[in-house]
Amino acid sequence: MAKEIKNSIQDIIDKDQERLLKQKLKALGIDEKCVKSGDVENIEFIPTGVFEVDSILGAGMGIPAGTLIEFCGESQSGKTWLGYKLIAEAQKLGKKCAFFNIENSYYPLRALSCGVNTAQLLLIENVGSAEKYGELLKFMAETGDYSVIVVDSISAMIPNDELEKSLEQVQTIGLHARFVKRLTKDLTAKTAASGTIVVLINQLYMGAGV
Repeated sequence: MAKEIKNSIQDIIDKDQERLLKQKLKALGIDEKCVKSGDVENIEFIPTGVFEVDSILGAGMGIPAGTLIEFCGESQSGKTWLGYKLIAEAQKLGKKCAFFNIENSYYPLRALSCGVNTAQLLLIENVGSAEKYGELLKFMAETGDYSVIVVDSISAMIPNDELEKSLEQVQTIGLHARFVKRLTKDLTAKTAASGTIVVLINQLYMGAGV
């Protein structure tokens, strides 16, 4: 009997909390669909095609759809190669993929050796400033037409203000960092909504004495 009373009280508390939450969501103009149980529908995963990486991510898993991720490392550490492998695995599942060749790092033979169907790959290059690349990337991520978009690399994106200045005019400290911060904030929401995987390849630079 005591257990039944306790359960009924808990139900009342839960319902009251739910009512208050709904009122708050309505006041903030937030759709109730944004709040749901943790028991969500199955999320699609795309494996990287690299055994060591996939084994760490978990059996039968890989990169979850709708995520913004970064492949970061030093020069020649295999970042682009890993991007190719992910694209190849996505293409095996019938997914459309795109590659932003900002750093002129795309080599068809290398992509083919990684299993990429180059004839079915959308290649984007020589767009111009970081802002143009960014707007195009956001649009493509938002449409959801491409399941995997690899950007090689975000460090090679040069903001328009920096492009227009000469090498002597170096008053651009923090310009690229602010651009990347704004871009990633926008992409996080867009990829989650569309189910697109966006891979940002970034390069580590080691300074003197480090």
